[in-house]
Amino acid sequence: MDTDSLFKAVMAAALLAVGLFLWRNWQDRQASTQWPSVNGVIERCEAFPHLQDPHQEGAHPQWRLDLRYRYEVGGQSHTGTRLGAMARHYPDEAAVRAVCERYPVGTRVKVFHDPAHPDRSVLEPG
Repeated sequence: MDTDSLFKAVMAAALLAVGLFLWRNWQDRQASTQWPSVNGVIERCEAFPHLQDPHQEGAHPQWRLDLRYRYEVGGQSHTGTRLGAMARHYPDEAAVRAVCERYPVGTRVKVFHDPAHPDRSVLEPG
């Protein structure tokens, strides 16, 4: 296989993987409005900067949410990290901190989980 063909195959595989990931998250977004809920507790909620290209001069970080909550389904303990089914990007630190103000550590929350896969969960369905 020549280099050009290999590059095209790798790019096609990467696009397929991204497409499947986005499709799965979109399905979760649609289905999560019907998922059952259980009680959980926030274990971590923090803002952290993420640079797309740390070598780019003058690059501004995107802000990410580092969220973790614990919940139990059918006697099994689970840990979740998703606020919603689709990943969110935050324009600045204040936007992430606003989320953490709604979900401070130790807060009891309603966790919505996929009944077929209880390890898949969100705090904000839809």
